[in-house]
Amino acid sequence: MYPSQHLAIGIIFAGILFLIFPEISILGFFLIVASTVLIDVDHYLIYIGITGDWSLKNAYNWYRARGKKFKKLSREERKELGKCFFIFHGAEPLIVVFLLAYFVNSLFYFILIGMCLHMFLDVAFGVFHGYGFRKIFLVYDIYRFDGPGLE
Repeated sequence: MYPSQHLAIGIIFAGILFLIFPEISILGFFLIVASTVLIDVDHYLIYIGITGDWSLKNAYNWYRARGKKFKKLSREERKELGKCFFIFHGAEPLIVVFLLAYFVNSLFYFILIGMCLHMFLDVAFGVFHGYGFRKIFLVYDIYRFDGPGLE
């Protein structure tokens, strides 16, 4: 999914939560929305690592082009080329944020909510588009990593 899609769904989701639970506060609302989108900073870091280019606009266009190319492949080819790992995607980063919320500051719970929403959307999107169940466990994605994928 693109950041704009995560942003729109994050705003709607956080808005509904805010209406149901006003004690979330505006800060909680913004933390949920921000974490729903900013978890994808790892995609940007991968782009920088592959290309050496720091342009956010170029990164966005690069991923759009890759996405179009990726959609033309068969389900089997998609699964094969989708071998990449994203350091903020997976159950393990969620556990780290949960521990931060529990032991450091309860505001991390809002970040955890946004990250969980993002992960849910990514997994649903991946299953729907034939990528398989990627990004669920970071350790598994690192294990099967063999390069940045679709070049």
